[in-house]
Amino acid sequence: MNATTIIRMLTAVFAMVCSGTAVAVTADEVTSRAVERFGKSPSVTASFTVDAQGHSVPGTITVSGDRFHMDVNGMETWYDGRTQWTYSPSADEVSVTEPTAAELAQINPFAIVSSLRDSFSGSIVRSSPTETTVGYTPRNSGAGKLTVTYNGSTSWPSKVVIDNGQDVVTIKVKTVAVGKTPHPSEFVYNKQLHPGAEIVDLR
Repeated sequence: MNATTIIRMLTAVFAMVCSGTAVAVTADEVTSRAVERFGKSPSVTASFTVDAQGHSVPGTITVSGDRFHMDVNGMETWYDGRTQWTYSPSADEVSVTEPTAAELAQINPFAIVSSLRDSFSGSIVRSSPTETTVGYTPRNSGAGKLTVTYNGSTSWPSKVVIDNGQDVVTIKVKTVAVGKTPHPSEFVYNKQLHPGAEIVDLR
C-alpha cells in the first residue's frame, strides 16, 4: 500500500475523529458537525494503529487548518498548505510535491468530509449504550465503503473499517486531543531530521 493511499485513508478517518460526537439522527448531521468542530479547533492530534494486509503499525497525526503532519511507523508526511514532503525510511529519501486541487481533495480533511456527505449515504448499523456503528454506503459504485464505530461514553470513534474494493484497512483510534495552534515550522520538513536522506523534488 503506497504513501498516497495511506494518507487518503488516514485523513478521512482523522476528519471523522474530529467530529467528537456520536451519531444522532442521521449520518449527514454527524458529518456536518465534524466540519464545524474541526474548523473551530486550532489543532487536533490523534494516535492510532493501522491493521492492513496482515500487519499492524502505529501512527500519529496532527492537523491544523489545511496543514498536517503524520507519522505512520516511521513514514512521515508534512504539508504546509502548499508543499508536501514525504519521507520514506526504507528508501531514505524525501519526495517533495505541490499537490494539485484534485489531489488536495483526496488528502485535505475538509474536502474528504464534504465528499462523504456528498458521495455516501450513512445509516446506523447497530447501536447500544456502549457504542454506535454507522455504515457509509457509496452512491457511486466506484467509491469505497466505510464503517465507523463510535464509543458511547466518549463519543470518539474507536474503530474505522475502510474497504476500497482491493484492500480492507482497520484503524483503531487510541487517543484524540484538541490543542493550540502549532508553529508553522511543524508542518515543514526539516532537513536536520534526516541529514543523509536524498531529496527528490517532483514539483
